[in-house]
Amino acid sequence: MRAFGPIPVRDHTINSGQSDIHQPRQPIDSVYNYIIANLRKGEQMMYKNTDKDFSLGHASAGAAASLLAKVYLTMASAAVPTGEKVIVRGGKAFEKVGGEKVYTHPVAIEHTKTQLAGYENIDYKKYFAWARDKAKEVIDGKYGTYGLLSYDGLWEKGNRNTVEHIWSLQTVSDDEIYGVSFGEGYVGLLGTVGEVYGLHHGMRDHWYKLFEPKDYRIVKGVMHRWQRYHAVEYKGGSYYPNTEEWKKKAQGYTDAGGNWVAPVEPFNDGLSYQSKNDNDHLAFLTKYAYVTDRTKKRTDIYYPFLRFADVLLIYAEAANEANEGPTEEALDALNKVRQRSNATLKTLTGTGNINDQVLFRSAVLEERAMELAEEGDRRWDLIRWGIYLPVMNAIGGTDEADIVKTRMEKHLLFPIPGSEVGVNKYIQYNNNGW
Repeated sequence: MRAFGPIPVRDHTINSGQSDIHQPRQPIDSVYNYIIANLRKGEQMMYKNTDKDFSLGHASAGAAASLLAKVYLTMASAAVPTGEKVIVRGGKAFEKVGGEKVYTHPVAIEHTKTQLAGYENIDYKKYFAWARDKAKEVIDGKYGTYGLLSYDGLWEKGNRNTVEHIWSLQTVSDDEIYGVSFGEGYVGLLGTVGEVYGLHHGMRDHWYKLFEPKDYRIVKGVMHRWQRYHAVEYKGGSYYPNTEEWKKKAQGYTDAGGNWVAPVEPFNDGLSYQSKNDNDHLAFLTKYAYVTDRTKKRTDIYYPFLRFADVLLIYAEAANEANEGPTEEALDALNKVRQRSNATLKTLTGTGNINDQVLFRSAVLEERAMELAEEGDRRWDLIRWGIYLPVMNAIGGTDEADIVKTRMEKHLLFPIPGSEVGVNKYIQYNNNGW
């Protein structure tokens, strides 16, 4: 429903004879009622991850409850009336100086929310309170044992299906049916002599610049060195980011006394390292590199649908909204995620505090962007808060990698597949603009 808007609800299988294959699109609140009813049954009927009969890797009561909290949060934030403010650090991705790209720093821009169509009758205050309370139940252990892993252990294979990973797509290494191939684009496919194939999809330079230099999510969570297969012959390598600090690390430099300072490890391996602001200059993340064999095209990346860090941020966001301002408990939930990553803790007092509803709301949404990168959340977060169009259009047409970021009203929903429009007699028109 986030993707297509109002959708048909088929509450019986077609071959049961109790449901016509042709069903009209249902109002948003009606579809949510159906979703909520199923998740409430799920959290009561499914095993907790601490039950003796629970099968490791299966969906659990905790997964149903966590998803229910996320559903409540999505409903509530989408229903918040037009006019509320959200501050997002972003803006124009680069400037052209002498024909060269010069990357900019993200700037704080205050955006005005637009209430999502179809959410007008939803009591957002009630659903924020329900999201807060349901997330708190998961945090407090009502549905099993959950918690944050250490940063170093977060993505390790041995920690799959443990306390942080509540619900994941689970895959099998080197399997044509149950393996996944997106690892080649995200973390690269390793060759026989250390070279990398693929490696197309990473995070923007503006995303990288949201972090403090000490934050593990960029210190350890971003690739700073790699060698592509076509660079092996000429002994070349790449480094990220393209800053003076990293240039000195990767290429060496002459200090003020005229002394040569050699490249630091791992750049002292005899390769010639380069970095430039082009389509290839992305922050490639390491979170999907922890697999059985990176030389295989189809591998065993576990893709996270729900993590405990997400639940903490759901609680922080919902508590701020339900209480019409931040609480110490909401701040604590936000800071637990930051503390795990060695980030400076946020405060409600002193310099740089986030002591009002808008500042706290904005801080949580930014933390979600940082923590949940490449986990399929950012677009939905911006859409549910009604700021997707202005945030995207503030980039200025194209981003650092020359990807078009201009968005129009029609981009708030995907087009309904032609097969559905052509077959269902109740769906004769596509979403606006498609």
